[in-house]
Amino acid sequence: MTSEAYTDLINQIYSLINSELEAVESKDIAEVYPKLVVMYEFFRLLRGEGFDMRPQTPESQNRYYEMEDQIKQKINNFREKLDLSDEKTKHYLDQMISSFR
Repeated sequence: MTSEAYTDLINQIYSLINSELEAVESKDIAEVYPKLVVMYEFFRLLRGEGFDMRPQTPESQNRYYEMEDQIKQKINNFREKLDLSDEKTKHYLDQMISSFR
């Protein structure tokens, strides 16, 4: 993968995640919160060194960290609206985790 293709991929994934975050207002936060966390973690892996074949892009890393921080802040804003002890919230979190038990 070229540096240009990698940069395009980062930008596309960032746009996709932001679109999902904007759509959350019309959805049940408890239901989509686990999905948002997975998206954030994927972005972190993609931005970082989670993929061995990723080209080095030192000139863009600061911008990628800023993108990551923006995603995290938006998710944290939703997290503050959640009651993690609520049965519905627990159900959706357990449902996400159960695939990997």
